[in-house]
Amino acid sequence: MADVEHPSENVVPIAEVVASTGLSADALRYYERSGLLPAIARTTGGQRRYTPRDLERITLSRTGSDGGSHRTGG
Repeated sequence: MADVEHPSENVVPIAEVVASTGLSADALRYYERSGLLPAIARTTGGQRRYTPRDLERITLSRTGSDGGSHRTGG
């Protein structure tokens, strides 16, 4: 896991992810533990810090989106 005490990216704490996604903190932790999300970077104090890419993965996994490449009908 990366140490993000001095991040080079814009990272956000779990509370902001909860607010923006509607998922609970427990759900986010479960997704990480179960491998649905890759290991989330943490501060030296152990607090998770989510990158924009992490947020994109969470959003895509919730919506089932594939970027609009699938088509319905025939």
